[in-house]
Amino acid sequence: MSSTLEKPQRKMTVEEFFEWQLGQDMNYELVEGVPVPTVKAMTGASRRHDTVTVNAIAFCISSSEARAAGPARRTSRSARFAAPAGPTC
Repeated sequence: MSSTLEKPQRKMTVEEFFEWQLGQDMNYELVEGVPVPTVKAMTGASRRHDTVTVNAIAFCISSSEARAAGPARRTSRSARFAAPAGPTC
């Protein structure tokens, strides 16, 4: 397998690119007929970001489950009332 990119004499077709890509050590994109290394510049998230994300997802799931169960009713001595709706996702 070759790790260096040889400059093609002519632009590759999609079929030629897929066949060529099979012999490479890394992934490439075909841009205007020329193979270009795929750039993945995104880094991992911080622990704080992960915590906020997980909490937001859990809130949305629990909110949607509560809405699916129907309106909540509470009983007081003076009257019955529907529980106020909380934030929705």
